[in-house]
Amino acid sequence: MSTTTQIIHSIPIDSLTGAISVPIYQTSTLVQEAPGVNKGFDYARTNNPTRQALEKIIAELEGGTFAAAFASGLSAIDAVWLKPGGIKSLVCHPANMTHKSIHAKKRRAIGVSDNLIRLSIGLEEAEDLIADLSQAFYHLESNQIFVTNKSYDHR
Repeated sequence: MSTTTQIIHSIPIDSLTGAISVPIYQTSTLVQEAPGVNKGFDYARTNNPTRQALEKIIAELEGGTFAAAFASGLSAIDAVWLKPGGIKSLVCHPANMTHKSIHAKKRRAIGVSDNLIRLSIGLEEAEDLIADLSQAFYHLESNQIFVTNKSYDHR
């Protein structure tokens, strides 16, 4: 079966209307019989019929069991990689990641400069981490490196 045919056959028919293309449900909340008793959907950000259809189609096209769709790349990264208790170390450029939506002037005022890099240490062997960082720092000029031991408690 060609990819085009496979795509066409994987699109579900809407059971409510009989539409042969998936409707886009533009609602944030859906009717519930009682709290927690619903027809499979309660709040569009957690799940909705449009996203469910997309995930089913992607899974079928990729030969997978299931697929997950996210509103943004950062939410996908968070779901897969940044879970608390993770064992891997993480290097983050806050100005382009966690603080990107904050105006540059305000970012600087709270101590998040454009050349700040945040390093969160996981459960890796210290020697491996030092070797990786040394390799990265090797390519920087000495005036580009500033090391601090500041720790911030965000609680």
